Amino acid sequence: MTIFPHDEFAKSFLENLLSPFGKVEPSYKIAAEVREVDVYFIPLVTTLDCTDLGLLAQCVTSLVVFEPFRNSVSVPDIRACMSKLYDLHAKIYREEKRKKQPEPKDDELPMLWILTPTLSDNILISLGANLDAERGEGVYFCYHRHRRRELL
Repeated sequence: MTIFPHDEFAKSFLENLLSPFGKVEPSYKIAAEVREVDVYFIPLVTTLDCTDLGLLAQCVTSLVVFEPFRNSVSVPDIRACMSKLYDLHAKIYREEKRKKQPEPKDDELPMLWILTPTLSDNILISLGANLDAERGEGVYFCYHRHRRRELL
């Protein structure tokens, strides 16, 4: 039972509206599991010359999560990476709220880099991935998908 009347109303309304068409489970519990991102990078405040890192130097200018794969990633692998990223974003929001700090802006949240030796064209298309012309072949962005909000 929620303490917010609007939430309770919305759940009840949707349950009554949708129950003739299928099974409706309001307040459906999801068992939380401890999950880890592979690498969480927080850059130093002082800027060091890391040009020797090549392309990697361009990736580590802000908070970043790296998820490296030995083989080509699948769609479920990508979803798992995104889920971990969103869990990390939620953790950052909670920490800032607990410290009574302003909500972080999108560009202050970690960005996800999935490192994979190859990826099918079908997956690239399904993700809406675009080749990053500045960084060269093999680097694709789905930036708008990472931080887009879906609202109805």
